[in-house]
Amino acid sequence: MDRHSKFGLKTMCVWIIFLTVLYGSYAVVTNSPLSGLLDKETGGFISLAFFVAWALVWFAIGRYFSRDYAQKKETWKRDYPAIGEAEIDKAFRAEYFSRLVKMLSIVFFFAVLAYVAANVRETITLRSGIYIGTLMVLSIICGIYYKKHRRDCQSSAG
Repeated sequence: MDRHSKFGLKTMCVWIIFLTVLYGSYAVVTNSPLSGLLDKETGGFISLAFFVAWALVWFAIGRYFSRDYAQKKETWKRDYPAIGEAEIDKAFRAEYFSRLVKMLSIVFFFAVLAYVAANVRETITLRSGIYIGTLMVLSIICGIYYKKHRRDCQSSAG
């Protein structure tokens, strides 16, 4: 198995652990059995298919980003042959992850708008306020991270 597939498996495992913790804590907090999360119409088949489909999606995402990272890093090495390996690694990592964080910042920002449009009617409930506030804070944190690290990698690579 190549390293990109291994990274895809790791990403898929993290997703499965995340879902397990999420649904497990939901079951504990609400004091309800996990079987309540399964669809009753098909005996849980749709829920299982959804779970497997998303696990495969996260495998594909992890595999894609592993390949993308390796290809772009090789391009950087060709573009900056005079810079040392350690400096290239640091600058490339900062550049690559700052771009991903920028995308996440945009996603979180539009998630706020989508949540407000879909779920807030006349007054904001405590739960909606918590969701909106969390998404806004995540968007701001990601934006600040992008600005800081984007500037760092431009100065070290240029």
